[in-house]
Amino acid sequence: MKSLFCSCLLLSATPLCAAQLPLPVEAPQPFRIGDSIEYDGQPMTLNCRRWQLKRLEANNVGVSQCEDKLYYYDTSNRNPIKASTAEGKLLVEFKPSPMSLSFPLFVGKKWSSRYSGYRADKNRRWDSRLDCEAKAYETIRVPAGAFDSIRIDCIDHWEAGYIFSGQVRSTRWYAPAAGLVVKYRSDDSDWNYELARLKRQGSGASGSR
Repeated sequence: MKSLFCSCLLLSATPLCAAQLPLPVEAPQPFRIGDSIEYDGQPMTLNCRRWQLKRLEANNVGVSQCEDKLYYYDTSNRNPIKASTAEGKLLVEFKPSPMSLSFPLFVGKKWSSRYSGYRADKNRRWDSRLDCEAKAYETIRVPAGAFDSIRIDCIDHWEAGYIFSGQVRSTRWYAPAAGLVVKYRSDDSDWNYELARLKRQGSGASGSR
């Protein structure tokens, strides 16, 4: 069983020298209702391009919608919680939300988290330990443009029952200027995506298409 998010194959990343490394990056400012993000690929395994923030709920939960799909995430750190249909049918779920991002974020930081996952389209449930390390500060180019980003390498150690287990390696690039992961690649390509366009209320759009 392969699963999980994370990651990025390096297409055009340029490591920056130590003198250019930023101070620790704090958690991003929450997006506003109406802000939208477009992706090439399948964030949360969902083949849906344009996600718009529709509402904010209690306990720092943001809800974005793309067509008939809803994506729930922690607004304090942008880590995923679940995805469902507008009618409430569960598509993907994590309990608790895995720490794919950990703030403050800086090169050299290491962290781990444990969670249980569920993926409806393949009827899969698993338990996992996610080990991550912020490895480098790089410039990465995606369809939305070039972003100075922190590259985070992760290993997902998963188990399904007492029989099946394995590892999934992944890398994500978090761009402080965008306040989100702009590229994500994993051994399990079902989760891969790139940022194609970012539009915030009261500001112009970043990216093309």
